[in-house]
Amino acid sequence: MTAGKSVSNELGIYACPVCKRLLRQEEGVLRCPACSQTYPIREGIPDFIGEELSQSKDPELRRMRFIDQMARIYETRLWYPIVLDIYGGFHSPSLAQLISTVSQRVQSVQGRVLDIACGPGTYGRRVASPSKEVFGIDVSMGMLRQGAAYTARLGLRRTLAQSWN
Repeated sequence: MTAGKSVSNELGIYACPVCKRLLRQEEGVLRCPACSQTYPIREGIPDFIGEELSQSKDPELRRMRFIDQMARIYETRLWYPIVLDIYGGFHSPSLAQLISTVSQRVQSVQGRVLDIACGPGTYGRRVASPSKEVFGIDVSMGMLRQGAAYTARLGLRRTLAQSWN
């Protein structure tokens, strides 16, 4: 996520998960010129999983499909305060405090930042700037779609991908 720039330009930075060569963008897919693997681009988001999570043979991936359903409430009072209190205790920091901490830690960073398990871009879209290009990656296409909607509202360039490795 970055202020300015166009969506199509960022797709040239992805490498093939199989052979690590740079992928080329073609109509609706990213294709590896070396091993011919293709990865669909769904709603502007590269999909390196390439399967419906609910139909996956991998039991971990099948469980991840439930995360998609939480995307709309993930940053609301229905989710964050409850989860923070359960896992961090009743005196755990708030979402706003966590965002502030992350922002302070990457304030001096310039260039590319990778936000792994980015969800809907909770931290990445708040630290993105013209000097800080944030790439978000998550297993949940639902979270990535929600992040894309948030970044569009903010006028940020989307740099999200679905992956599981």
